[in-house]
Amino acid sequence: VLILGDAAVSRRHAIIRGNGAQATIEDAGSTHGTYLGGQRIIGATPLRRGDVVQVGQTLLRFE
Repeated sequence: VLILGDAAVSRRHAIIRGNGAQATIEDAGSTHGTYLGGQRIIGATPLRRGDVVQVGQTLLRFE
């Protein structure tokens, strides 16, 4: 669980899943959407090292 102090982030905004070799991110029905590299994601989307995810006004870098 990651808690962000950002009013534009929904209570359950996005889901990140990993199985060791691969991680994905999926929007959890948020109001403002989840963005990867500036593009709104739809469905489970693969994450790669260095990817920048935006939730609300907050930027998160995946490492």
